[in-house]
Amino acid sequence: MKSIRGYFAVALFLSCTIVIFGFGVRRGRGDLTMASYWRQQLLKQQNNTLAVNSTVCPATSDVDTTKIFSQMNFQASWIGKKYFWHSEDFDFQSRHETHQQLITRNRNIVQVFILPHSHNDPGWRRSYDEYFIAQTRHTLNNAVEKLTTLPKMTFIWSEITYLAKWWKTITPKMKEQFINLVEQGRLEIGTGGWVMPDEATGNLYSLVHELTEGQQWVNNHLHTHAKYSWAIDPFGHSSTYSHLLKASKINGMVIQRLHYTWKHWLAEHKIEEFRWRPRWDTSGEFEIPCLTLPFDLYSIKHACGPDPQVCLKFDFRKVAFEYGENYGKMTPITKSNVKKLAPEIVTQYHKTASLTNHNVILVPLGDDFRYDRSIEWDQQYSNYMELFSYINSNKDKFRMEIGFGTLRTYFEAVNKLENKSAKRPSLSGDFFPYGDVYVSGKPQYWTGFYGTRPYWKKFYREVENELRTAEILFTFANALARQSNRTDYIELLATQYHGLVTARHEFAVFAHHDGVTGTSKYLTMDDYGNRLYFTYRTSINLQSTTMKIIYDITLKKILPTISKDFLRERFDLLPSKIPLEVFANDEYITRVTLFNSLGWKRTELVKVLVKDPNVKVSDSQGRYIPSQINPVFLYDSLHVRVSDRAYELVFFANLDPLTFATFSVRHASREEDDVSVLSTIYCINCTQSENSPFKIDARPQILSIENEQTYLNFQESGLLSSIERKVDGKSVQVSLAFGIYTPIARESGAYLLKPDISSERLFLQKYLPPSILKIQGPLMSQVTTKHFSQLETIQVNTTLFNLSSSANSTLEDQVQSILVETYVDFSQDYSNKAEVFMRLDSELNSTTTQKTSKSEEEEVSVMFTDQNGFVSEKRVQVPSIGYEGNTYPVTNMVYIQDELKKLRLSVLVDRTHGFCSMKKGRLETLIERRSTYDDGRGMSEGVLDSKPTVSSYLLLLESLDTNKVGIDKNDTFSQNQPSIHVHTASLRLNYPPSMFVYNEAVDEDSQEQNVPFLSSPFPENIHLINMRMLSSLTSTVNETRLDDDEILNNMALMNLQYLVDYKSEIGSCHNRSENNESNPRDCPTTSALDATSHFTHLNISRIIPTSLTGIIDQNVNETLRSDNNTGCINSLLHNFKLVFK
Repeated sequence: MKSIRGYFAVALFLSCTIVIFGFGVRRGRGDLTMASYWRQQLLKQQNNTLAVNSTVCPATSDVDTTKIFSQMNFQASWIGKKYFWHSEDFDFQSRHETHQQLITRNRNIVQVFILPHSHNDPGWRRSYDEYFIAQTRHTLNNAVEKLTTLPKMTFIWSEITYLAKWWKTITPKMKEQFINLVEQGRLEIGTGGWVMPDEATGNLYSLVHELTEGQQWVNNHLHTHAKYSWAIDPFGHSSTYSHLLKASKINGMVIQRLHYTWKHWLAEHKIEEFRWRPRWDTSGEFEIPCLTLPFDLYSIKHACGPDPQVCLKFDFRKVAFEYGENYGKMTPITKSNVKKLAPEIVTQYHKTASLTNHNVILVPLGDDFRYDRSIEWDQQYSNYMELFSYINSNKDKFRMEIGFGTLRTYFEAVNKLENKSAKRPSLSGDFFPYGDVYVSGKPQYWTGFYGTRPYWKKFYREVENELRTAEILFTFANALARQSNRTDYIELLATQYHGLVTARHEFAVFAHHDGVTGTSKYLTMDDYGNRLYFTYRTSINLQSTTMKIIYDITLKKILPTISKDFLRERFDLLPSKIPLEVFANDEYITRVTLFNSLGWKRTELVKVLVKDPNVKVSDSQGRYIPSQINPVFLYDSLHVRVSDRAYELVFFANLDPLTFATFSVRHASREEDDVSVLSTIYCINCTQSENSPFKIDARPQILSIENEQTYLNFQESGLLSSIERKVDGKSVQVSLAFGIYTPIARESGAYLLKPDISSERLFLQKYLPPSILKIQGPLMSQVTTKHFSQLETIQVNTTLFNLSSSANSTLEDQVQSILVETYVDFSQDYSNKAEVFMRLDSELNSTTTQKTSKSEEEEVSVMFTDQNGFVSEKRVQVPSIGYEGNTYPVTNMVYIQDELKKLRLSVLVDRTHGFCSMKKGRLETLIERRSTYDDGRGMSEGVLDSKPTVSSYLLLLESLDTNKVGIDKNDTFSQNQPSIHVHTASLRLNYPPSMFVYNEAVDEDSQEQNVPFLSSPFPENIHLINMRMLSSLTSTVNETRLDDDEILNNMALMNLQYLVDYKSEIGSCHNRSENNESNPRDCPTTSALDATSHFTHLNISRIIPTSLTGIIDQNVNETLRSDNNTGCINSLLHNFKLVFK
């Protein structure tokens, strides 16, 4: 808990989104595509009838969080009293009294389930290992010992990362005891994820990864799977994660931290429990029961009821030499005092029950790192058993049954009642932002962590790309080695798999809600960084190993030593580019090999350093391709110097899906036609050596760059000022600015955000003249502006790509995208407090008119933010809660739009940010955060460990299709989604191709260099989230313990995402029912089964539809369900096990 305390699956639906492409399933002669496989194995069991013209439709829910949140009373008088029970807007006490009378009159019984728990952060104020050694291992040891001897006690455990670490240290007998307790249902596994992840800042891959890693471990070692989810500490909750839980076959979930007004609203309306429904789910097929614990925190103090001081009396932990808030308040329960004390806790439980519609309540009994002392188990158990015995023996008096329970017993009890009475209401949307009042009695918003420690957030995304690529290549290499019976490679990969498993584990740890958030002490953050660096290096090494195996088996080619074109010595250092050695004697050729890990064709601008500017580039067929040489700039306090030791070579690489593509770099003379073209430099204060090949011209008065489709104007500062679309002549003022706010002391820190808006100071202005450079060439043009002082540096590069989209249709997003790269360094300022912002101001009218809580109309800004890279949510400004209350997490993209002009401005990001839109046409985000002071949420230190951070953004100005936007006013889902164009651009930004370089003799030049794994691309609206090998378990006896090692089996888990875009008419169900015609890319069924693309090189014997994490395979009925009334198919996630021969 982050507060000051006294002691410290979706079902797979057969659709075009799944089977529009096939996979090489080899059966005897030839290839059987996945489409044919489905026809033969599944569709014949459905009377040979294919569902066609289905679509994904928007859901209608009882509660829409976006609509309700803006209407709430954020300045209610009860806020100063800290707890909603004291509200003057609604009389909770009177309703409780009425509820009590009804309970007595109707002779109803309140069921109370007490759930002991221990929340174990895998790093926070201590490092991961320090917590494990000092506390966590003792808690798990105690759980086995005490649950064995205390027959009524229950316990829940959710951090599988710690369970896996502990498992390696215990005896076979203790493992057996643990498994027996799980089978008895007294020791419950909550969620089963590797960690309890942050739901605001995690990307879709990372969330799926940590959930898969944990649930696979539980399945392999405990022979079970989690049925219910326990997420009590993430700082706000995402609709994406609730859907991932459903997709992994979780039956119900519990959440805790909600905005203080949500706590009040849900309690007032008696909706502490609801069915969380995705916005596209019309039938309720994918909704999941969700319980929100009604009070502020999961500690005993805040869990038993609305009166914390009463709850403290019933926390019976008392350990020598330890101080707790309960000391002095708590009295052990005895037969002589139970009659006096029991009514106090019973009253709290009845008050809690008055917030529900079913008289069943769940009460957590624990806190951070509880039950690490054996004595606490005895203290809590003996005292509560006395209470249980007295209360249950006086059932008629107290109208209550009470005992220890689990999530399973709670949800089963509620489900029985729901079957007899009204269903839980449905809810769509999310619970961001999170804000509290329990500490100071005034609103404080947990929106700072969206941008805290940006270096770690960016490195996390880079590691994700390397690990994902390694997983895919390892899967391919393992399948090839097995089917070609290469025992040498099979043994090598089996050995390397242990490293991959460890890398998976270390990456998954950072998904923790004090990891990727950046909300741990600086030494813990360094420990996280080193763990990520292990995954980073291991993944790169695995890519190199698997690339060699793949080339040997498929091309019979033995690769020489291969390497990356950069060096990264530590996690906290930016990579340093290594110039390529290009040989002038023609005996050796420099190769550049790229692997495209996406399922579509793409064109990427490749950048490498070379020592010689006189080079040329060719593809694997020996065809020369255009290339450009750019200068490398070196900065000092007065001048900008052009390097004469290194040059930047750039060229466009056309990459097929899931393919290795190789390019050759050779020496060339300036007189050759194919030699790289030198860019032109425009600069005022640049210097270069006499031998420099570049021409330097004076910077023009009007600073601009352009390509075939876009024209950019710049301010005098060198920052963007306007965008003109040549295709339709639309010009929009879009100005970029950078500046700084001063954070308000102790209200802005690692967790919280509270900038002093009046302290705004802009960088890159006239009074602080920056260095401005422009380079122009046939492939790309770029404007660079740099502000630097002794304490701070900001550099901004704005780039346009100069390649005709007509030459290759995959280049459309490349041409229209505006790349903005920032370098931000505040690492030398050890005392400065700063909220550094990047701001885009446009002339788009991105507003709407809405009624306030007082029924007055006001004009407010609207923006759209993605949720974990899955779907997007509409965000409506609430002026009364300020900058901090209107800041939302953005993991991949954010956009604003002008409904009248039919224009949308999107910003795509390569790491998580917090964005807000406080004015019409404005988007703003914090790109660095420094705070001297702790913000009072438990970390107990400021954030001053800034590191130089490079970030990339893509800006896209799109014309919204007038035939699509607004055609269905009831469609609140698909019309808010990005275009497919933006989807693919975002994925390209976050998953750049992996690049390796090597030198080889010229006589090898004639050999084919490309290795494709798809014969044709995936559909543009299908994204390969991941493809990873699954593990089996082998056990070996090692003295007194049994070692369980994960070994490779012959199955891979493949996760696919259906990308919903605003043009796909996903919400227009009524239009489809009237007109049976549709575009195959728009809907999930139609003519998809006739598609022909499939994997190459791989022998796949079976394809098994499965749950998100590969734990529960699906049957035919589950895979072919749809909404019979509308013909809608709602699955956006599709998961398969691929069984290799």
